[in-house]
Amino acid sequence: MATSNYGVWTGIAGTGVEPFRLVTLDAGGVVQLCAGNEKPVGATCGQADGGGQIPVRPLQSGIVKVAVKAADAIVSGDQIELANDGCVAKKNSGTAIGVARTGATSGATQLAVIEAVFY
Repeated sequence: MATSNYGVWTGIAGTGVEPFRLVTLDAGGVVQLCAGNEKPVGATCGQADGGGQIPVRPLQSGIVKVAVKAADAIVSGDQIELANDGCVAKKNSGTAIGVARTGATSGATQLAVIEAVFY
């Protein structure tokens, strides 16, 4: 059986997007930030204004860097869930979407970045 790894792909950003944010695709194939109720397809690897090109790493490509929601702490081994604005949070009441490989604490305005593996 052959395997393929397409790695990072590029899409059109629907709004301004920061690095390490979880994103999904809308019906037109435009990259959009995930809210708490959407299933992410990847994490951004760069920054883009709305309408610009944004590189995205698929979540199933191994270890992915993602932003931790403001004022949240995650330690290695914690299950994570989707938070608003394409960030992740320590699993509380939502659906677990992966596990943290590294830990970090986000400030109120300065977001930390962790490495995670997604289910």
